Amino acid sequence: LYLVPPTNPGQFVKMNVPAPQSRPSFTDDGTACVYVDQENNMILIVFDWSTGNFQVFNIENNPQGIWRNVVVSKDGSKIAYTTSNLTNEIWVYDYNTETSQQFFLTNPTSAEGLNTGDVVYPDAMEWDYSGEFVMYDALNRIESTFGDGIEYWDISFLKAWDNGADIFGLGQIGKLFSTLPENVSIGNPSFAKNSPYIITFDYLETIRDNFGQETTDYRIKAANIEAGIVNDIIQNTDVGYPCYSKLDDKILYTFFDPGASELDVATINVQPNDKTLPVQGSTNILLTGAQKAVWFQTGDRIFTGTKDISSSQSISIFPQPATNEIRIASTNIDLDRSYKISDFTGSIILTGTVDKSASIDVSRLVSGIYIVEIVGKTGNHDVAKFVKQ
Repeated sequence: LYLVPPTNPGQFVKMNVPAPQSRPSFTDDGTACVYVDQENNMILIVFDWSTGNFQVFNIENNPQGIWRNVVVSKDGSKIAYTTSNLTNEIWVYDYNTETSQQFFLTNPTSAEGLNTGDVVYPDAMEWDYSGEFVMYDALNRIESTFGDGIEYWDISFLKAWDNGADIFGLGQIGKLFSTLPENVSIGNPSFAKNSPYIITFDYLETIRDNFGQETTDYRIKAANIEAGIVNDIIQNTDVGYPCYSKLDDKILYTFFDPGASELDVATINVQPNDKTLPVQGSTNILLTGAQKAVWFQTGDRIFTGTKDISSSQSISIFPQPATNEIRIASTNIDLDRSYKISDFTGSIILTGTVDKSASIDVSRLVSGIYIVEIVGKTGNHDVAKFVKQ
């Protein structure tokens, strides 16, 4: 594990810590990171940036050597972790209450005849900035009676914590994309540092060339999950493990250099007015013979200028979770207010007008997490999240 200042990549420091197996995960202020080492133990590094020193600890008092991945929430109050026996579950531990919760992963669907397969195991994980959701990728398998079946990777969001009740969440799952094209997998998602509705991720498509040989098209993509926009960042040569820079002006990624037969780390600039679009010709090799780099920052910050859809001032949705309908409680609710319900990709699923009972039929929605926006005649609007069971 190396510590590298991006402004001077030649001055990197090899850290005297257990060799990593998983990608390090940092708190938002950069004072701590966690990872799983090659002995399958969970490791904590605590930094003192005033002196440049750090301390290394085992997260467990009695290391069990059974873990695969661990990630820490932005405020450092929780960790999410998985075991090395590749099961369809994510564990979450809350340091404030010193309790843990096991969440089993499923693929929600309500479409008749649609089989999205079973979750085999999750891999990459990252906490969102609210500290409620764990974004993760997972291997899925659709069994077949005529062959080996189909396997693919996709990205989902787990409601692991409830900030309002200050308890573990109910484990509802929302998918980034309800369906993927045939022979396509996506994974290794990471949030932008300053826009919590923008993510970057790997895109892999298995294709056949003119000679019938299978090849893989590797791409790094970025998505605005509020607006439902997905764009290519760069065509890659391997799995990229992308992540945004401190200012969200670059994306850091891994690529394979066939000339040197090694993995390298590079950056590509993104456009200042659209973080899902690249600046063509702006790639820069940062490190050679390296992989799975993580860009982090140090110091406290105050989050401003972001739309908080988890706590509107004048609207609330109940029941939570919903089954057949949701009801809207609002200080300024009136008749003839229109509504639209979107999924996590920003795709609009339902539209209509709020009736006298202030209720909306959601029985046709797939289980998951949704955003409802209600717009009045004068243009004022309220936004809130709800969970469909």
